[in-house]
Amino acid sequence: MSGTLACGAVSATNNYNEKLKQLDRKILAIETESGGIFSVADQYKVHALTIRGISDYADQNKTALEQSTKDKVRILAAENAASFLKLQIDNDKFLQRIRDIDDLNGRANNDASPYNNDKTLEELVIEGHHVIDAKLRELSPEYRLHAKVYQMPLPSIIRNQPESSADYSSEVVHDIVDCLRAESHIYIGLDKSYPDKSVPWVIADHLIRSEIDGVQLLPVVISGEDVKPPQYTIELAAPSVFSNANGDNEKQIVVIFDGIPVSKKTRAKYIIEQVNIHKGTKFIFVDRTEANFFMQTEFALAVSATAYRLCEVSFSQMAYFIQRNFEMNGSESEVVARRLRDTFKKFYLNAHPSYFAGIPKETLTALIRANRRTELMQLGVDGFLSFLVAGDPAKISLSRTTRSKFLRQLVVEMNVNKKLFDEEALIKYTKDFAEKYDFAIQPLRFIEEFIKSGILYFDDNRLRIAIPFIESFLLAQELAANPDIARDYFSLDDYDFDLYTFDLYCEIQPCEGLVNDIIELLENSVVQNRIDQHILLSNRIDPATLIATDKIGALQKKIATAARDIIEEKNTTVEKQRLIDIAERVSERTSRSGAEAFQNDEDDSETDDEESDYDESNDTQDKIKRLSDLSFASMVGILLVGYGAEHLDANTKRKLCTLVIQNSAILIDKWTEFNNYIDFSDIERDLTSEEFIDEIMKKYPSDTKHSRIKSLISDYLHLMKFMFVTDPFRKVVGGLGEHAKNPVIGRSLSAISVDGEFENLLRAIWISDLEIDADNTELSGIAKILPKKSLIRICVSEHLLMQVYWRHSSKKHRLKLLDIAEKTLERVSLGFDKEAIRKAIENEER
Repeated sequence: MSGTLACGAVSATNNYNEKLKQLDRKILAIETESGGIFSVADQYKVHALTIRGISDYADQNKTALEQSTKDKVRILAAENAASFLKLQIDNDKFLQRIRDIDDLNGRANNDASPYNNDKTLEELVIEGHHVIDAKLRELSPEYRLHAKVYQMPLPSIIRNQPESSADYSSEVVHDIVDCLRAESHIYIGLDKSYPDKSVPWVIADHLIRSEIDGVQLLPVVISGEDVKPPQYTIELAAPSVFSNANGDNEKQIVVIFDGIPVSKKTRAKYIIEQVNIHKGTKFIFVDRTEANFFMQTEFALAVSATAYRLCEVSFSQMAYFIQRNFEMNGSESEVVARRLRDTFKKFYLNAHPSYFAGIPKETLTALIRANRRTELMQLGVDGFLSFLVAGDPAKISLSRTTRSKFLRQLVVEMNVNKKLFDEEALIKYTKDFAEKYDFAIQPLRFIEEFIKSGILYFDDNRLRIAIPFIESFLLAQELAANPDIARDYFSLDDYDFDLYTFDLYCEIQPCEGLVNDIIELLENSVVQNRIDQHILLSNRIDPATLIATDKIGALQKKIATAARDIIEEKNTTVEKQRLIDIAERVSERTSRSGAEAFQNDEDDSETDDEESDYDESNDTQDKIKRLSDLSFASMVGILLVGYGAEHLDANTKRKLCTLVIQNSAILIDKWTEFNNYIDFSDIERDLTSEEFIDEIMKKYPSDTKHSRIKSLISDYLHLMKFMFVTDPFRKVVGGLGEHAKNPVIGRSLSAISVDGEFENLLRAIWISDLEIDADNTELSGIAKILPKKSLIRICVSEHLLMQVYWRHSSKKHRLKLLDIAEKTLERVSLGFDKEAIRKAIENEER
């Protein structure tokens, strides 16, 4: 019998075995040890043979079998393997086979030293791929389950800045290959708690697939611990596959140091000497030393390395990674990448390369149609805890599962019971935990491992969870298991309501009591805020009064000019600071006007009476509170029906869909009305006055004319008013499409009927976002009968175009939405280049 053997952890779970079958359906068996031996043997061109004695089926009966035979099955298996080997040693055919293999591949090539220069560039690249792949499989458990063509995403890097001037929000993100094009020595700093040891090898994996100006890159990864005086040189530390790769015109060697012993002067000096010897070689130093500290060391000065820090995997890198590894087209990969990016950003999840290797294709595919954040959170938590367990030197090292249980119970104490932990209290809590489960652990050391891994930290002797997504996810898990605690924690009267944990909790398992509380909240909200005619269906707001189409074009040209200035590296610091100042002043005035807006609503009377002023102030605060309550009710309703859809029965789901639509319609009406009362004309008079422009010019002197600045402020205010008035529709409807896009809702949404023209429009848009109405019949019909010259037409068209661009992957659906958007805008004398967008969609599919 012949076939493939898999090497890795043995597991009886169906999920694990299914993953193996996806790689090779003809896998004969799985064993645990030989893979590492064969990998190292292959690297050094040494032949290896494995003979195994089988003692069990690695199933649930394994322990019982060993206990019932008192481990005699193991002894028998070992004796079988030994006797088989002895028989083979006496077998002439077996010995001849070994000699034949030696003649073909090994011993006959003694003249082909690993240090010769006879290998072609193609051979070097192929062998380099093999070495890198083997090392990634050793370092990343998640990577092992993928085929050899799989490639993990490479994070970007950002130029490091001194702490006093660090402002990474405006820093340019760089690609490592692009940096190597201009620089010979690069330092990349990792956080000490960065939970991925494979980063240098991931970099190597990308470099060996890259060229610089037609020259092939040949990466060599070296541990900083392996280069030391007097004789352990870079050549000796490098894998043999590259040791003959002396630089020439067709290849560029890139040495990647994994760790730098900067605190050991003798070792650091020797590495500097080695770097200086290899003048034509490029170097990347990857280390967990804080970048600002590194730049102050003698080592940094001697090698003249530019310091960068590793940052997140970018949207474009995620999309490319998904498209390349999971056979998705461009639009599908972008939809998934956007959902991943939004989840990572919301929960501060810094996804590392190995994290992506652990995401199953099924999860990514599901993200096209719905959010599956809890699966992403679980992968992230597992990654951090695996990193912690692997580095724990304690004799009794608790498992990842047990450490997760410890953290879950801890976050409940901190968030639900509001308990504050100093170091002494945490040690006592850990002792109690150990005693409860009879663990012989040292509490202080156990806590220190969480701190070293960057999960816990003390701020002014107060315990904090350093990684927000871990805290939210573990808390959501515990609350889902304890309905009474969950209902108390998610009190709907609490203005500090934890929305981050709530939406994860809904996805795991919302309790019936809390679901009923939210339904009651939504019902009361509808009763208390009834409206007659929706403001966006009325003639109370004329689109022409908000912004003229020529203003939009002018602003687009100014934005394009600003982008061109940045690309050409023009010195525009003064102009940028002036724009920032103007924007801040506009925001400040807008906020002040917003607070005054409702005072003029429905009350035109003027009086100097103090009691009347007091009543007006109270009335304003009351209206703002009602708007806030409406927003809160709509948000929790959307999150519950969106993320909890799979846990709700039909009647509950239909009731929630109806109430969410009703509340969303009311919220858009009240919020739009509020924003429309902001007096932008008054703001424009103030900010385009000669006094204000003189103040700006005096503060930021330049050759720019007064008239240009005045025009810029005026254009900016017109655009801001338009954005302000349309923002409620954009935010609420966008929130429905973002948080309640689970196809499971589709049947319930199709089954309900709602009263009101605007409510039916929201329902049709929601159904369209779920992609369950292939022809968008309902939305197309409602869009046709919208008021002729109303703002709602612009709002609907903008939403549909955003769906086409960002959120949908189906070609047919996107083209249909494009048609509806075009026809909707015709009535308000606006349009867009539909043909160009249609061609782009067609090209994407190809």
